[in-house]
Amino acid sequence: MKNLFAKFFTPIKQLNKGTFRLLFVLSLLFSIIAGILSVDFSHECGELILTIPFWFIIYWLMVRVGLWIYAGFKEGKINKQ
Repeated sequence: MKNLFAKFFTPIKQLNKGTFRLLFVLSLLFSIIAGILSVDFSHECGELILTIPFWFIIYWLMVRVGLWIYAGFKEGKINKQ
């Protein structure tokens, strides 16, 4: 399990500091805005406490998928045999 987390976060750790800070600030903004938009405030506000971490995780999963796709473009063509 530890190896899986290390493998997942390796491309994120390799980003330069400015890019990581930008992505981190955007992740906070995205998770707060998406959390507020996805919660029905007519019942309870406790849902907001659960939805913000959910959207935070979803954001970083999207960042990781984007980095994986970008790395695929840098690798080149697929070898067809």
